This record gives sequence, C-alpha cells and structure tokens, in this order.
Amino acid sequence: MDINCTLFIQCFNFGIAYLILTRLIFKPILACILEERAKRDALQNAIVSSKESIKKLEVERTDAWFAAQSTFSNSLKNIPYEHHLKPVSYEYKYTSATDEQIETHARRIHDAVMKKVSDDFR
Repeated sequence: MDINCTLFIQCFNFGIAYLILTRLIFKPILACILEERAKRDALQNAIVSSKESIKKLEVERTDAWFAAQSTFSNSLKNIPYEHHLKPVSYEYKYTSATDEQIETHARRIHDAVMKKVSDDFR
C-alpha cells in the first residue's frame, strides 16, 4: 500500500469542502427547514385549537337547542287544549292609509323640516 502526498492533499481538500458545505450551505438550509417545521407545528396547533372550540360551540348550541325545546314544550303544556285545535291564519291584511292619516303624517314631516331649517339659520 502506497501512501504518498496526494492522499494528504485529498484529505485536506475534503476537509475544506466539508467545512464550506457545513458552514455556508447546510446551516442556512437547516435553519430554513427548522423555521418551516415551526410554522407547520404552529398551524397544526391552531387547527387543533380551532377544532376544539368548534366542538365546544356545537355542544353549547346543542344544549341551547334542547333547552329551547324543553321551554317550548313546557309552555305548550300551559296552553289549554282548545287553543291547539283552532286554525291559525298567517295571512295579514294590509289596509291602505286614509286621507286623514296621510295628512297627519305630512304635517308632522313639514313641521320637523321647518324646525330643522329654522334651527340651522339661527
């Protein structure tokens, strides 16, 4: 086995290449990788906390719904049975305003405008 000068030069060159790679290339890349990993972990934690808060809201809404149902059923028990049998009409009758109502409304608007104008010029 021949050990000569070229072996030591190759070892020296390899050491220099290793130092350059670790200091100039691997360190910034490793920092970027760690930063991305930290962002990913933060996002995962945010997702987990959001899911937990959504579950809490669902439970609260379900409890509120059941409470409303029980309140409704309890108040329905207090209504006499005869009222349950009466038909309910959901039609509303809209009547047009009479001339007197229109005149009263117009007079109120006129008085309010005149008061505003007189207050503005003082």
